[in-house]
Amino acid sequence: MRKKFQTVTTIFFAVFLISLVCFGLSWLSPTVADFLNRTVSYTTRRALAALTSWIPFSLVEILLFLIPLWIVLFIVWVVRSVRRPWKRQRWFAFLLCFCMTLSFLYIFTLGIAYHTETLDKKLGMTDTPVTKEELYKTAKICKEEAEVLLDGVTFEDGESKMSYDLTELSEKIVRAYDAFLADYPIFTSFDSRGKPVIASELMSYAQILGVYSCFTGESNLNMCFPDYCLPFTVAHEFAHQRGIARENEANFIAFLVCIRSDDAYVRYSGYMNMYEYLWSALYRADPAKCRELLGETDARIRMDNAAYSKTYKKYQGTVIGSVSTGINDAYLQWNGTQGSVSYGLVVDLAVAYYREK
Repeated sequence: MRKKFQTVTTIFFAVFLISLVCFGLSWLSPTVADFLNRTVSYTTRRALAALTSWIPFSLVEILLFLIPLWIVLFIVWVVRSVRRPWKRQRWFAFLLCFCMTLSFLYIFTLGIAYHTETLDKKLGMTDTPVTKEELYKTAKICKEEAEVLLDGVTFEDGESKMSYDLTELSEKIVRAYDAFLADYPIFTSFDSRGKPVIASELMSYAQILGVYSCFTGESNLNMCFPDYCLPFTVAHEFAHQRGIARENEANFIAFLVCIRSDDAYVRYSGYMNMYEYLWSALYRADPAKCRELLGETDARIRMDNAAYSKTYKKYQGTVIGSVSTGINDAYLQWNGTQGSVSYGLVVDLAVAYYREK
């Protein structure tokens, strides 16, 4: 029994070492990172999604809620194993294997993906500085596209409403991914399911609309914000699930996916979310031009903007939010991005996209 246990531990350690070598090589070469992201990482992400997608609730949320119980059980184990060295060694090995498994899952779901070739190069876009005029033009295009869709959008209580549930939305986003990949075959898609988070209020205080769990393969969604945020957020988390790790790139993929949907509300969500990124950037570059554009915007779009602002301000300025932002920035910088500032790069990608159309 002891020999068998040692064999299993050795296998775990060997796999862990291999994953570290792969991670190191991905830091050194985007070509290697792309290869691993298309092969081992893709298989890992798809397997995790298949294992957890049938569960209607967020598995990782339940596991996080149980952390206090894990801590109590660990303390009990330490106390009970004081006089049983052999048992203590076995549990220590188990804990080590568990940590190595978590490391393996991180490396082969998101870790390697952070070091792949940048999205603009994959899509064949030209990386040139964005002018104020281009920013205004692109923002106006997204505004007008959103306005065209308004007659097919239902508004209640001062904001737009989604007429179907999260399961149906997930199916629509998967179909939209198929349409996107017909134009840009840069990765492989698969069936996915967005999951509502019970503690959405807590996510709101942390200023998080969605999160991809690299340990369970789940796309977890904050249900407190206006409906028009949901399709874009689902598409964003699905992008992480398909190997797009960088936040700005996942945002841009979400936009390209949403506007290719066969559903009007999903397309509306794509244009609306991108319009918000663009007019926000335009305001920093040219406040007068931004006010002019917003003044020309349909009142219903401004209603949705106001609904988002109201929700955001409700949860703004908390300790949880500050801590969450600090941790998120540190995590992104460690993975070679520029913290939350990098989210603004989605604007450059959008301008480049319409510049070349």
